Amino acid sequence: MMREIETYWEAVLRALRTQGWLLERPQQGGYVVPEATGFVFPEYCVFALDMQRLGNVTRERWLSWELRESISIMAGGHPVWVVDAGGLAVAVSRQPGMQRQALGNAACTVPTHLPLTTELLPAAPYAVCLGYGAQGAVTLDIGDEHRAILVGGTSGFGKTTFIQSVLVQLAAKHGPNEFRLVLLDPKLVDFTMYSELPQLLYPIANEIEECERAIEQTMGELLRRRALLAGARVPNWQQYNAGADETLPLILLVVDEAADFAGTPTMDTLVELARKGRAFGISVMVGTQHPTTKVIDAQVKANLPTAIAFRTKSNSDSRVILDRAGAEQLRDKGRCLTFVGGDWQEVQTCYVDEAAREALLGGLALCPEQRAGLDTVEAELVRYALLQLDGAFIINRLAEQFQGAISKRQLAKLARQWEHRGWLTGQADAASARYVTAELAELLTTPVQAAGVVTR
Repeated sequence: MMREIETYWEAVLRALRTQGWLLERPQQGGYVVPEATGFVFPEYCVFALDMQRLGNVTRERWLSWELRESISIMAGGHPVWVVDAGGLAVAVSRQPGMQRQALGNAACTVPTHLPLTTELLPAAPYAVCLGYGAQGAVTLDIGDEHRAILVGGTSGFGKTTFIQSVLVQLAAKHGPNEFRLVLLDPKLVDFTMYSELPQLLYPIANEIEECERAIEQTMGELLRRRALLAGARVPNWQQYNAGADETLPLILLVVDEAADFAGTPTMDTLVELARKGRAFGISVMVGTQHPTTKVIDAQVKANLPTAIAFRTKSNSDSRVILDRAGAEQLRDKGRCLTFVGGDWQEVQTCYVDEAAREALLGGLALCPEQRAGLDTVEAELVRYALLQLDGAFIINRLAEQFQGAISKRQLAKLARQWEHRGWLTGQADAASARYVTAELAELLTTPVQAAGVVTR
């Protein structure tokens, strides 16, 4: 036991020395180290430190996430907390892979990695598992209570993965007659693996014009449903479905980046959908990596009452999403802060990987790389590039050759998609061409040999 405590304490000191926070003692040798008292609990060790001995280190630096991550690395990957408790306490978990929500007898373990499995799917219709918090599983009712969701946070900390977990759960539980999806993916890469879902109401929108059209079409569907409900003299879509031969499926509109529409009429339409959609079976989920007041203004926040924040760059960004600070202190991927069930909760959200998609969706959502072949026009484009352009996918030349079959804008979009899939090489600069890769050439039903094919 004592050796274990010494090991963790040595990790704390190595981290402080690595950060350059320990002052050398020229006369006595070594370093000035903080005085500490150690406490051992079944699942973690706590060191109460005296910060005053380290006069060169401010309180803010002691509480920084850099210190926590540095100690964790030195401690062999064990999770670490640095908390201000009338002085300073450093806690080192004795169980790798688990974290504590708080220090004390009421603490409850929360996983740091939560793969999405069938066991996590709630039984209730349109309910999804957000993840696990201090009190256990946390669920969201996408069809009712949590039908309008704002999701924000710094890139790379779980926002898009969370959105994917929601749509995968809904698609796994509900067929196209019960659930339809509208996906806006301007970045072209986050949702391409779902382009074959039968639940898609429209093809995934990538270009801004396509995204704007999809939002307007969804508003048109709301107006159509309003007329149906008025004709049936019922107040909401659930009652309409109870007596109708053709039921209305829940529609979830997902906007991956709200900043693309900030200050535009399209954002106004999006807010109107969020405000009016509940009665008509239309839910909205809006994500952003830029949680500023210019993107998320008062109207947006008021009509997206369920707020979920992953790590933010500052407490002001946290306040934009949650109306409170705290999200800037989140350091683990997939960890979010939200107000669900009448309480503020820190939740580890579900992680979606290829195995989870396959287990939950089967063959419904194949990656573009897994889909069979090319359509007729795409095959002819590739064939012409190989035989006439030495493998170069030159948009202007192809647009001239295939005028009437495909537009220049569609070609540019196709080129970007194929580049992301690895079917075309990247551009060295804006003026250079992309080249057909061997993987794309192999998709032709009649193979073509050409010097321009690039192997990877």
